Amino acid sequence: MVIRGLRDALAAKGVEDILEVKSGFLRICPEKLSCDLYRFPERDPAAVNAYRGMYVSGYPWVSFSESWLSTSRDDE
Repeated sequence: MVIRGLRDALAAKGVEDILEVKSGFLRICPEKLSCDLYRFPERDPAAVNAYRGMYVSGYPWVSFSESWLSTSRDDE
């Protein structure tokens, strides 16, 4: 039921192709997403300027990414 609900929600937004089910595995295809974090290392101006020092706060694992983002942005 959860997967069906996810498929329906994605279809309602017209992005159902980002979900892939293959050999019993379910995944989101990151290559079909537009994400500023993916464009940040390429120095995409919109992605770099969108970062304001906060990134998914509240999760311990974020500190690694946040440090990298801050350092990378300062290296401009």
